[in-house]
Amino acid sequence: MISLKLKDNTSVSVKAFYFKGTYEGILEGRYGRELNKRVFASACSPWENRKEYTIQVTESDLNTKLPPLLYSVLLDSEPIGEGDQSRLIVNWFGGYPNNKSIESIIEEAVKSINWKGYAKDYCYFD
Repeated sequence: MISLKLKDNTSVSVKAFYFKGTYEGILEGRYGRELNKRVFASACSPWENRKEYTIQVTESDLNTKLPPLLYSVLLDSEPIGEGDQSRLIVNWFGGYPNNKSIESIIEEAVKSINWKGYAKDYCYFD
């Protein structure tokens, strides 16, 4: 299992990791602001009914062409309040991994996440 420490000192565990092509499944259209806004708005993970946060892309990317891959990671940590654990799915657009490890790809993207601001507590048996 991959464990990471965020900048806010929260320890998180990677429960699942997924990526796909940014424009996967789009049959028509030109790269540009309108298409990219729709792609960004529909960016979601393969895991349903969970709290998600999508990291913003740059204005330049939004106006021209988004990075080639959409990454998603399912993270768990200690509870923020009354739950058994806290959880967050983080989505982001990025480049090809080349020779980077999965751990470094995830860490680069999520290290600055404000865990308490985005994650949500859950109970094991709810």
